[in-house]
Amino acid sequence: VQTQMTHRVFGHILSFSFPCASRYKLGDLTSYINGAAGTVSIQINLWSGLVTGALLVLTYGATLLTLSIPLSIVALGLALGLIGLQRYLLPRISALSIQLTEGAIEVSKDMTESIQALRVVHTFGHQRSTILRIQQLQGVVHRLLQKKALYSNILAPVNSSLTMLILGGIVTGK
Repeated sequence: VQTQMTHRVFGHILSFSFPCASRYKLGDLTSYINGAAGTVSIQINLWSGLVTGALLVLTYGATLLTLSIPLSIVALGLALGLIGLQRYLLPRISALSIQLTEGAIEVSKDMTESIQALRVVHTFGHQRSTILRIQQLQGVVHRLLQKKALYSNILAPVNSSLTMLILGGIVTGK
């Protein structure tokens, strides 16, 4: 699927009329082509995780209902709290992902254009300023990655903690 998506994006870009294609910078177009495969991979992993998670919830729910109704109510309350946390964090993670994509495109575009204009960069002695500009752009991407990692890494410990709480309740409740 990844190779097909890359091929489709490349074909779509080649189908642009020249006036349309000339509005884009080379770095933007190559970033879109190269990013297509990664985007498909992320989507496949997300859908796989969603299906697996839904099946686990159904299995755990059925098991919990057979073990204890009061404990099921507590588990439902904890699950609602987790859903609330996810509803708070997921839009922020999504917005950061969009900003990260845009930032990565900017870095790639600037690098590509700088390499294409290498003779001009050397002629006018702009090597240092070009390097600094790329470092600044990468700094922005780095900060966004850290923020996204922080938000993303909040959910896993909360999920694990809730699972341990429920298992502890089951063991002490029986």
